[in-house]
Amino acid sequence: MKLYTKINPEQFATLASKLLVTKLAKRKQIIELLLQNGKMNVTQIFNKINLIQAETSHHLMMLHECGVLNRVREGKSVMYSVNEENLEKILKLSEKLKKEIKSV
Repeated sequence: MKLYTKINPEQFATLASKLLVTKLAKRKQIIELLLQNGKMNVTQIFNKINLIQAETSHHLMMLHECGVLNRVREGKSVMYSVNEENLEKILKLSEKLKKEIKSV
């Protein structure tokens, strides 16, 4: 049985959102920035990637909701970092799906 026939529509939607989030250029840039610098707050991030704060905050929220980023309050700041374990799982799953799609 093919992999895609085993995934129900809700699971597929969740999976798709997790995979698509890493394709967007600014979100990819945020992930790379955090991988290079470790923990950063929203101000540090938007100053580096030339976005307005509201837009940066939205990207951070989406990445956090998908499990790609960790978020920790430190005093008055919220610090973001990459959840490397989840990111690795998402990337591996993406590769498996690419292989499965090619074999169809």
